[in-house]
Amino acid sequence: MFKRLIFASLLLCAAAFGQQPEMIRTELVTVALNLRENTLYYRTGEEVKEFTAGMNGLGDPFPYLGPRRFILHNSIDAFAPVKEGEQPPTPAAFIDLPKGASRVLLVCVPLPDKSLRLIAYDVGKTSMKDGDYKVFNFSKSNLSIILGEKRFLVPTSKDVQVSDGSWQEGVLDLQCKIGIVGADNKTVTPVYSTLWGHRPIRRNMIFIFDGVSARGGVQVRRFYDVILPERNESATQ
Repeated sequence: MFKRLIFASLLLCAAAFGQQPEMIRTELVTVALNLRENTLYYRTGEEVKEFTAGMNGLGDPFPYLGPRRFILHNSIDAFAPVKEGEQPPTPAAFIDLPKGASRVLLVCVPLPDKSLRLIAYDVGKTSMKDGDYKVFNFSKSNLSIILGEKRFLVPTSKDVQVSDGSWQEGVLDLQCKIGIVGADNKTVTPVYSTLWGHRPIRRNMIFIFDGVSARGGVQVRRFYDVILPERNESATQ
């Protein structure tokens, strides 16, 4: 009953100010980048649950039903109805989720002041196909990338999604080369080269950071997401 009152109070408060929150239903998948474990909470439907971000890869997807503005708090009590005359608690982090996305990638990034930044990306089946690669450049350099037969640039603080018909056809070894683009926007310094085993069922997320050695370079983290086909109940009967 208490959880229902919390959920109802959210709608009533918004209505009192002439604002009906935009409600969405989606699936969230998370990844934590250089983030220390911290207990946070979110609300979905009438429940307040502990928020878990994938620390060593993409976390397991979980359903979300609620306002488009996804909010994290440091405690369950922060979701209680706000008493008259009081200010609502400040969220630990929040982000407006993309509209119409069947699955959303939530990237959790720590800031220098130890606060948390959330970044949301539409990674639904209609936005990202099996076999695709989405490259996130968190480094301070513009990057030139060769991935199989694809050549493309990823500016600093940007992301680029790439697709190739051959990547959906079967298992293969995919050459990946990364270079840092010079200040003249012409020269490219090679900093990374490897072969990746590619599986057509995987949707690949590549996160690139500045290198930690004195020579510079980059750090590359590769994760993948798999959306399993919906089960056909009639086929099992």
